[in-house]
This record gives sequence, structure tokens and C-alpha cells, in this order.
Amino acid sequence: APEPDVYANRFREVVGLAEDDLIVLQATRIVRRKGIELAIELMRRLDDERLVFVVTGYEGDEAGSYGDWLKMQAERSGIRYKFIGDYVDSERGERNGHPVFDLWDVYPHAHLITYPSLYEGFGNALIETVYFRKPLVVNTYPMYLSDIKPAGIQAVEFSIDITEQTLADTRRLIDDEDYRQAMVEHNYAVGEQYFSYAVLERVLTQGLELLESK
Repeated sequence: APEPDVYANRFREVVGLAEDDLIVLQATRIVRRKGIELAIELMRRLDDERLVFVVTGYEGDEAGSYGDWLKMQAERSGIRYKFIGDYVDSERGERNGHPVFDLWDVYPHAHLITYPSLYEGFGNALIETVYFRKPLVVNTYPMYLSDIKPAGIQAVEFSIDITEQTLADTRRLIDDEDYRQAMVEHNYAVGEQYFSYAVLERVLTQGLELLESK
């Protein structure tokens, strides 16, 4: 992934984050199947003042007030948090008098990524996490177990319940730089082997050749 440029390096200042804040990033839309309340519970139980839970996504793809409920849960939990959907879009720009960043600007600032989805069609944001060499805490949704974990992806895993082991593993991920670096480099290599554009090109080429042969 590219190094952040001058524009991307403005991100923390613009959204009100200090340089030494450790960002726990939820880089998804605000919809119920993303299970974002599980990440809030993880943050609450970690009880670490260095951490800031940052949600980049927008709300509005489904009826209801899930986003308002999440903000209420975050407030009650006592964690440090920011919902920054107004500052993030598919491309850079300006909105309401402030800069807007794309996700490529945000990922480099993250210390770790939460992916507590209850279910996904696949998991694009998970692959983005691998691409940006960021460590991952994931709820073991069905497609992760069937298609992603078997490829060799490493993560702190939990299944709905935030256990003491989940907390211990996440704390190690936060504090042990060597452990964190080994994990993200391993995952990047797995991504190149199984989830890269080169793999896509090979599979599509083979498929087209098979069709032509018929």
C-alpha cells in the first residue's frame, strides 16, 4: 500500500485525534449485520485510555436508528470513540467546510482493525486490512471460516462472546510490536497467494480459455 501523502497526514488533526492516540478502526458501513456493538464491548473491556474507537462508515442503508443506538452504547461504555462518517467518502473532497478523506487515507493511521460482522458475503474490508498490513480482530462469521481462515489468515478471533482469551490476545496485539508485525507480514503473503489481482487474472484467464475450448 502507498505511504500516506501530505493530504492523508492531515487526517488526525482534522478529526481531532492526537498523534499518540492508538486508533481501533471500524472501516465499514453502519448496518446491523456488521455487529459493531461487539467492537464497542471489546473496547469497554480492554479499558485502555490509549485507544480510540473510530467508525468511518455512514448510516442510511437500512431503516431504524442503529447508529444512534451505537453512539448511546459507546457513551455508556465510557470508551473514547469517534463516528467520522461525515469526514470519509469514496474520494477526497470537502463537506460542510472541512476536508473529506477516502479510506486509503485512513487505514495507515490505524493501530488495529475490528471486523465483528455477524455475516458477510465475503469480507472486502478484511482484505483491505491485509493490504494495508494492519492486524485484525474478527468475529468468526461463516464466510471467514469457510473461505478466508483456511487460506491461512491470522487474526485474533472470537465467536460473539468477548472472552478473557480474546482480551489477552488483543492486548498482545496492541503492545507486542514484533508479534503484530509478524502477523501482518504473514497475512500479506497469504493475500498475495490467494486474494491478489494476479490470482484474479489467472482464474479469469483459465475460465475464459475453458469457455473458448467449448
